[in-house]
Amino acid sequence: MTGPELQHGSLTHRRPTAPEIGARIAVDGIATDLVPAKTYEVNFKADVDVVTMALGPSSGVKAFDSDKTSTFTFCPGEMYFHPSGSAVYARSDRQDGELVCLVFDKHARRTVLDDLRIPASRIDGCLGNLRTPDVLNIARLARRMFLSGRVQNKLLSETLLTLVLAELAAALTTQPQGTNPTGTLNVDRALEYIEANLAENIGLNEIAQALGVSPYHFSRGFKSNTGLSPHQYVLERRVARAREMLAGGHTTLAEIAYAVGFSSQAHMTDVFRKRLGITPGAYRKEMAS
Repeated sequence: MTGPELQHGSLTHRRPTAPEIGARIAVDGIATDLVPAKTYEVNFKADVDVVTMALGPSSGVKAFDSDKTSTFTFCPGEMYFHPSGSAVYARSDRQDGELVCLVFDKHARRTVLDDLRIPASRIDGCLGNLRTPDVLNIARLARRMFLSGRVQNKLLSETLLTLVLAELAAALTTQPQGTNPTGTLNVDRALEYIEANLAENIGLNEIAQALGVSPYHFSRGFKSNTGLSPHQYVLERRVARAREMLAGGHTTLAEIAYAVGFSSQAHMTDVFRKRLGITPGAYRKEMAS
């Protein structure tokens, strides 16, 4: 059986026999797949790095960089890591929950590891059944990305990759070298930068670089100071600015959506419904009456 090829920039991650891919997000060297809760068989040599997280229990047989198979169990809150160049075979006979697969190229991996001050040698070779307290929360966050339709979101994808690699490093040592922050986070400056670039598809790396801190330090420090993740805050500000524009003029809905950084008018409408219980058009009429 010939399965799908996951195009990843100029790279191709081949799965000769593969599970059905239910949904996919791909942004700048990072791709995330949501795999439905169905039994599967995979047999491939990775040419990109792959992290898989479980949202439900599964079991079967596997062979990683070996021709000898062994049984496996994969529980919620655990992750597997397969670096580029590794050979992977796995067949599940039980799959009770979805899988989240994060696929990323060498540049994305090196950038995050450098920011976290984690030696590349620490994350090398196939690693399985790795667990930290936050793995399941990260997998659930990724699943919510798909269910909410937030595709092609650079900030969210970069945040997800940073969190996953940080947890991967934490799972390998009780004192990960990458947890020391670099620089001091200036929250006011971060808010000013976001406000000035709200219409752009701003990413975690750009904001952190503008502040002179690592993406990991920025993401954690921003949430501890504001109570919101960078993505949540950006979304809140886009809604607020859209509301101002809807109340103060006759600009079209599509123009407002792009002016405040939504990917489309439909995206803005979906966010308004979920957060305000009303569409942008209905909000404008309500404000005009």
